[in-house]
Amino acid sequence: MQSRKKMPLLNLVEDNGVPLSVNTTLNLENKGIKANEAWNIADTLSMDTTNLRNLELCNNEVGDIGAWAIADALHVDTTLETLNLGSNFVGPRGALAIADALRVNTTLKRLNLGSNYMGDDGASAIADALRVNTTLKTLNLACNDVEAKGALAIADALRVNTTLKALNLGSNCMGDDGALAIADALRVNTTLETLNLGSNNIKVDGALAFAETLRVNTTLKTLDLHYNNAGTNGARAIAEALCQNKTLRELYLYGNNVRTEGAMVFASMLRVNSTLQKLSLWDNFIGHVGEVKKVLFESWGNREKPLDI
Repeated sequence: MQSRKKMPLLNLVEDNGVPLSVNTTLNLENKGIKANEAWNIADTLSMDTTNLRNLELCNNEVGDIGAWAIADALHVDTTLETLNLGSNFVGPRGALAIADALRVNTTLKRLNLGSNYMGDDGASAIADALRVNTTLKTLNLACNDVEAKGALAIADALRVNTTLKALNLGSNCMGDDGALAIADALRVNTTLETLNLGSNNIKVDGALAFAETLRVNTTLKTLDLHYNNAGTNGARAIAEALCQNKTLRELYLYGNNVRTEGAMVFASMLRVNSTLQKLSLWDNFIGHVGEVKKVLFESWGNREKPLDI
């Protein structure tokens, strides 16, 4: 068996010259780290001599083997709160190992697995772990080839999970079936505050499902559906639901094939909804119509963030 190359990780220092044994953050982004180095990082995480809270490893090449090593360390680590493994060629096997760690780890709060290759099997494994994990608050699974099957598993987890507050599933391919499942789960979930489902091939049916959810959900604060295809009917339904919803603060619907009549419903909604503080409707088919823009800006008034049309 080929021996692992040793990295003197305990002697690494941050830019401010603080030793790893004292520092709480280690930034190793874009360092060409592969599985061997990941094993040595994992060895350090398993020790009681570090006070590491944040580990940034995005844009490396740890792969499934490196992810397995880091996950194994998470079984015993009691300090790490943030782990960034985005863009690391992690597939379903690496995701399965991380899922196993999430079942027993009680300190990790933020996990970024975006831009990997986990697919439905990896997403389903993570989802299953979320059914029992009680500490993770932020999860990024964007750009992971997650389709409807994986989205359904995540929806099932959201029905019972009571700690996750932010979920990014953008740039996947769940379609309406996945969106319907997640929207239905949010009718009973009472903790998720931020959801990103941008670029997921969600069409009118998915948008209509979220409209119905917004009528009863009282915890979601940010909903991002950018670059889908909700269309005018989907956008109209969401706008009408926001006449009733009093908790959503940010809505992103840019690039959704929304026409003028859909925009006018938003203008009417804004006259009765004072909670929404960010609305993004650009890259639709409304911004070139001067009268529509005027009505929207008048209805928007002086809110916290500018209106994007």
